[in-house]
Amino acid sequence: MKKVTLRAYAKLNLGLNLLPEKTTSGYYKVYFINTQLKLSDRVKIKKLPTKNDIIVLPDAIEGKSNLAYEAAKTIKERYNIAEGIEIKIKKNIPIKAGLGGGSSDAASVINGMIEIFALNIDNGEKLQLAKHLGMDVCYCTIGGLCEVKGIGDEVYPLQIRTPRLNILLIIPANTKPSTGWAYARVREEDLGRNIDKINKLIEALKEGSIYNIAKYIHNDFERVMIREFPFLNDIKEAMLKYGALNASLAGSGLSIYGIFETKKLMKAAAIPFRKRGFRVICTETLNI
Repeated sequence: MKKVTLRAYAKLNLGLNLLPEKTTSGYYKVYFINTQLKLSDRVKIKKLPTKNDIIVLPDAIEGKSNLAYEAAKTIKERYNIAEGIEIKIKKNIPIKAGLGGGSSDAASVINGMIEIFALNIDNGEKLQLAKHLGMDVCYCTIGGLCEVKGIGDEVYPLQIRTPRLNILLIIPANTKPSTGWAYARVREEDLGRNIDKINKLIEALKEGSIYNIAKYIHNDFERVMIREFPFLNDIKEAMLKYGALNASLAGSGLSIYGIFETKKLMKAAAIPFRKRGFRVICTETLNI
């Protein structure tokens, strides 16, 4: 096999808990419930006849600083791959919006190169490869409905078929400096207070109850990001006014997502947000 095309699906944290225990890297340990959305980038990977080259297209995706480039470099060095690699990425996932787009692209590069070069790598080894690229890369190499723990490198698939949830994404034009910036503004006394919601969320997922799933979604970044960007609370309140069962921050932001009972209600709620100039995406969870 000389080439492969993969979908790099957006990540959604249904439960995002930061634990009041820091690692040596300065980040808090985590306990997430993650799933994926049908919203996706397309990643094409092919061998090049030239040796050692790693080409990421288009150049607008930050070239060699891009996680996809770093993922390819990691695989080539670890497994002594001489052939060059060309990576073409068609972006659909908003950048720096808390949806793990760059991480999912990198994870697709890891999975694609494993396939192209017929590498005998299990999930444990994939997580070790992904670990230095970022916690979301670890999750995205596995995908599906998972518990994520530790520093994001412990990924445990839940033996539950992901319920189909109608998800409305509102993406402001504003951007946060970085995820590290968001971590630095978290108040330790606010952490761990909602950890009990995780088990209730898992039970709701087992039951397939969209009402209880919506009830128990949670994000520890939400309080700090609303403090820094008050307009996020306005978006959340508007989402609820327009019929969302619940709404929350996506990742470390700045997107807000809402869960809707029907596609019709979701599409109706999208209209006023578009009129206000927001980027709006109607999607749903990946039902696998």
